[in-house]
Amino acid sequence: MPTVAIRSAAADAQSHAANPAHLHDHIHSAVVAATEATLVAAAFDVRDACATTAFVAHASAESALVVAAHQSVWENIRHDCSKIVIGGNLLQTPLWRDQNPLAYLWTVLRPKFQSADNWQPGDWQFWVDWYEQMLDPVSNPPNWELLEQVALIDPDIWNAGPEAVSEAISAIQLGFAERALATGERFEFDEGRKLFVRNPVSAEDEVTLKYCVDRLSELSDLAETMGNMQGILGGELFFVRRAVENHAVNPVMVWDNCGNAMRMLNANLASGACPEGEPYVTILQATLTDVRLRLERDPAVQHVAPHRPEAAPIEDEKAVEVLTGALNEAAGMVEPEVAEEIAQDRATLLDRFAGVGRRTAAFITGAARILAIVVAAIPGKFLGVMDYGVAFTERLQKLSENCGKIAKDIRTVTVSGALGTGIVTTATSPEKIPQAIDMVVKYFGG
Repeated sequence: MPTVAIRSAAADAQSHAANPAHLHDHIHSAVVAATEATLVAAAFDVRDACATTAFVAHASAESALVVAAHQSVWENIRHDCSKIVIGGNLLQTPLWRDQNPLAYLWTVLRPKFQSADNWQPGDWQFWVDWYEQMLDPVSNPPNWELLEQVALIDPDIWNAGPEAVSEAISAIQLGFAERALATGERFEFDEGRKLFVRNPVSAEDEVTLKYCVDRLSELSDLAETMGNMQGILGGELFFVRRAVENHAVNPVMVWDNCGNAMRMLNANLASGACPEGEPYVTILQATLTDVRLRLERDPAVQHVAPHRPEAAPIEDEKAVEVLTGALNEAAGMVEPEVAEEIAQDRATLLDRFAGVGRRTAAFITGAARILAIVVAAIPGKFLGVMDYGVAFTERLQKLSENCGKIAKDIRTVTVSGALGTGIVTTATSPEKIPQAIDMVVKYFGG
């Protein structure tokens, strides 16, 4: 077995460490054995004829393998050791200082690990991403906070096999996605109406929130007297009015919509689409900035502010298709006021002429709502994932511990046509919602 070869070679090298004259040879042997074992394991674990052929062609024990191990692996180990001696940080340097001798094999194996035909249970995308981040953590930096939480997964889960580990990682990533996308909107199921109703988080300082909403309301009223400025600033005013008319009691959504308006305004100023120096533009900039700064003192806003993404995969046609499909399904599960907003965001996503700012905001808000609805649908399994009074790491630990239940219940959305334990049933099975959760984890899960 490859693992045995690695351990045997490493143990052999360690046993001879006391003899400097032979240490180099034994470390070299360990490197060769480890490299050979890695290649063999990769080739045969994927069980793909193409990968095996690539292994044979590029890893002959008497030629390419030994050359790669001796000339590249050993030189890289020496380089890393030298860097450690001078106090360098290896995690800020590429794994291979020169050409990666396994680069070709990785191009063959990578799609096999990602393929649905991979015989190994579980989702291997996390490990594919991790390996590529380790190849070059400078240009492709990993999320160290996420990696730390993965490392802290309960040993019993690690010992349960790759599928259990995969579910635990997905649950942790779900927690990271919730933190990044949190809108302060919680949904509760109304038994009488058979719909999810919105129950927004309360502001800690309601006086400050009311002041902010009043300022935005004045902006909206003033715009109506500005003639063609309403057309020029149509996108910015859309977010200002959405904050005032739909989310006046939710500090996160007021803060978020002001941020969307500010990003659109800055983009329009930079492109020249909006006249700089125009009095109303100056007032708009100052008001949006003031409101954002005031609301960032609120605990619910502080929960999300450092982590809110400013970009979304709006050019990924598959991601947009999945999300708009999920939003279409979700619209039939929520109260009319929320359904109207969902319909607006869905239409914006489908409109390629809506502009990057509007479509990005629609994608993020739409993804957040899908996640919030799923959280509401299986509340017992999430154990306070949206309880901002509980430390983030504690919530992640609870998610990880309940990963199997969460994964199972999300999967049953497709199988049964119901969310959670059947509290919501739609005419057709909501197939896009589970796919949307996978997409949310992929793009926003750390």
